[in-house]
Amino acid sequence: DTTGCIVACKNDKAHEAIAKQLENKTCHRVYKTIVVGNITHDDGLVDAPIGRDPRDRQRMKVTEENSRDARTHFHVLERFNVATYLECRLETGRTHQIRSHLSSKGFYIIGDIKYGDSEINKFFRTNFDLKSQFLHAETIIFKNIDGDLSYLNNKEFYAPMDENYKKIIGRIF
Repeated sequence: DTTGCIVACKNDKAHEAIAKQLENKTCHRVYKTIVVGNITHDDGLVDAPIGRDPRDRQRMKVTEENSRDARTHFHVLERFNVATYLECRLETGRTHQIRSHLSSKGFYIIGDIKYGDSEINKFFRTNFDLKSQFLHAETIIFKNIDGDLSYLNNKEFYAPMDENYKKIIGRIF
């Protein structure tokens, strides 16, 4: 249910190059989201390991058990008394990383049925026509790619935000 940029590799060579980018943390990925609650500091880092929830294999959670390191940087773009508009940058790339990191701190992405608040989600579905979680992969930038994909170095791939998301931002903030 995340909108925006997605990377697909057409062959094994490309897959290896992109996997190396992720492993070396040289691929910059920027997301935009709205969370319930007011984050009081302008910038932050959630540095907490993530692993599968033993009760629900489709859900990830912040845990030390059977987990992998995960780091999500965030920057507050706008605040409203009941919501915060964030830019998130992934240092690592784990399944559901932004969603599980923010929810572990009590900040639920609006529309997120797996990690969010059902009453808030219902409110946004009804009043803002939000049909999915408000999480948008806005930008991907590749750095230090060797070989055949070196032409991607420092190229920025940008996906504009859905018009309904823009309307939601305008109505809340």
